[in-house]
Amino acid sequence: TNSKNSFFGHPSVLRHSKDKTRKREITGLLLAARKTGCDHLLLLTDHEYSDITHNGHSITIRPVYDYLCEDY
Repeated sequence: TNSKNSFFGHPSVLRHSKDKTRKREITGLLLAARKTGCDHLLLLTDHEYSDITHNGHSITIRPVYDYLCEDY
C-alpha cells in the first residue's frame, strides 16, 4: 500500500553520509521495522535521494524537506 501510515520514518536525521553513521542509522531502522512489522522503510536525511536494499528490505532515503512537501 502507499498509505502514509505504512511507512516507518526513522526519527533522527542523518547529518553526514559517513559509513559509520549510515550503518548505525540503517541498523536502527531495520530493528524498528522488525519490531513493528513495517515493510516500507523511510530514512530521512539532510540532502540525500536514494533507494537501496539492505538485508532484503527496501529503504527509501529522502531529504526531510522533500518528505515534508510530498504526499506519500
